Amino acid sequence: MKNKRKSALKVIFLSVLVFSLFGCASFFSFPIRDIVGVWEGSYTANQGETGVTFTVYQEGSEVKGVFKFYNLPGRSNSAEGSYYMRGSYDSATKSHTFRGYEWIERPENYGFADIQGTVNGNIYSGSGSNFNGNFRMVKKNQ
Repeated sequence: MKNKRKSALKVIFLSVLVFSLFGCASFFSFPIRDIVGVWEGSYTANQGETGVTFTVYQEGSEVKGVFKFYNLPGRSNSAEGSYYMRGSYDSATKSHTFRGYEWIERPENYGFADIQGTVNGNIYSGSGSNFNGNFRMVKKNQ
């Protein structure tokens, strides 16, 4: 009886271990690996087309980013600023959503430009959830 109980506990432990390794790997690693890195491009909001450098990193179990915006060459329609974002992944839509939560450098009258989009190769594109516009960024570190 004692050996059967030990065997049952071993099976349960191994099952939990296998699920943890493979279940978490497929849920977390794939979307995190695709999104972590430095992205450069632009987004369109009320002020017009604006340059962006978006640096995405993993901190513990969270995905975070620094969203830095600025004028594109030859333009003067935007202020410069930056803020921290938290990311999430929706496996049903295969989309990454990032929401601003803390300013690093905030220009007067500016709010967070939260974004939601998909990664296709080295392109991250989508739309803003709190502004009427789209974004497109290219991954710089492959």
